[in-house]
Amino acid sequence: MHTEVKSIDLRFAGTGGDVILRELDDLTVYNLATSCGVMDVVLGTTGSYFNLVSGLFGSSDGAVSLVTDETDFASGEKQVYGSDTLTIQTIDSSLGYRLGSAAEACGGEDRSSMAIDEDVNDNSILDAGQLSANGAVGLSMRDLAAIGGDFASITIGHAGALMQIGDIEDATTVRGSGAARIVNAALDSDSRFIADTILVRGDVQGIETLTFDAHLMEIKAKNLHDPEGFDDSGITADTVDINLSEQLVLSGWIQGYSLIDIVINGTTGSGGIYPSLDDGPNSLSGDLTGRIQTLGDGAVLSIETSGTIHSESAMIVSGLGSSATIHSAGDFSNWADFDTSAPAADATFAELTSAQKEAERRKSSKGSNILLADRAEAGLAAARTCHSAPRCRTLSWPAADLTDRSNSPCAAGDRQWRCRGASAGNPFSCHGGG
Repeated sequence: MHTEVKSIDLRFAGTGGDVILRELDDLTVYNLATSCGVMDVVLGTTGSYFNLVSGLFGSSDGAVSLVTDETDFASGEKQVYGSDTLTIQTIDSSLGYRLGSAAEACGGEDRSSMAIDEDVNDNSILDAGQLSANGAVGLSMRDLAAIGGDFASITIGHAGALMQIGDIEDATTVRGSGAARIVNAALDSDSRFIADTILVRGDVQGIETLTFDAHLMEIKAKNLHDPEGFDDSGITADTVDINLSEQLVLSGWIQGYSLIDIVINGTTGSGGIYPSLDDGPNSLSGDLTGRIQTLGDGAVLSIETSGTIHSESAMIVSGLGSSATIHSAGDFSNWADFDTSAPAADATFAELTSAQKEAERRKSSKGSNILLADRAEAGLAAARTCHSAPRCRTLSWPAADLTDRSNSPCAAGDRQWRCRGASAGNPFSCHGGG
């Protein structure tokens, strides 16, 4: 169906049918829905505006897709509906995306319907309110709250774009002004974000899986609309899946109840946010304010990089039966505690000595793997095997000697990797070079 109309009010009931709509330019929607079949809408002119002012948009059982350079879902929460997939992309591939509160003014106003001047790019230049005019399509907290929770998956973005993400959460106040408002924007469905560069500057929350596919990604500590306040920016979901081809820079948090899976493969050291040092291209850089943490029992943390890891960020494996594996093909340097503490009810966990904590902060290796084994396995509190081939050798060190360096089997001048267990024969590694 090819149209050149200003508005549409269309609902297919009964057996429904596919709706494939090609509109020349802007479209105001009062209803655009079908009970059966796909909903495929493309606005044909760069800069075109899809404005859902009332009613429903979607399909009961088919895929829903929307191609537009500006979007307003203003008819209310959960009015964009479906049980299959939802895909949202720009018409103009040069445009980027501002999601959640990154698409709002400090007072919570949706920028797509306002003419507001503000330096939204942090470049000391005032930008107009209409985001598509500034090189980005906006999906505000209100727009995201309009998306129903029954979609099998949601995909937003395209390769090559810049994506800026603010708060995506259930909120009762406006972050910037403190004014009262109720918006339920936390993502209920599996959601995938695709871009060249993803910048997170807010509290991003998902009930299921949040996936980020990009070249570069930075997770800031400070919130976009409260830059002088407490650290309040990061990602929390049941599963957090990050797939990058160059670098992750972390000063906020990554939290997963069941799984955190970070893969950074293909790092060249060129064009990264954090500069690579003389030890090779850097894949992951973690600031002191950063944190990667599993939250549930039986959770898994997995990090694999093709370049170096330089981190001052806390890496915390919480929950009974949780585990973590970290593999860096380059140097791995972690100057923060790698905390494997379980809840207070886990009486088998023993605190580290201050000397062990200090050794943990200063560990560094080439081609490193760190494996934290299941806590429940053989009654171990937090078994860890560390490999740093070819410069380390694995040795057996009885548990009774964990805090007694005099009985260490490591050669003189070797640096001990902190590994702990509850029985003799638990594996340890020694790192040469002092």
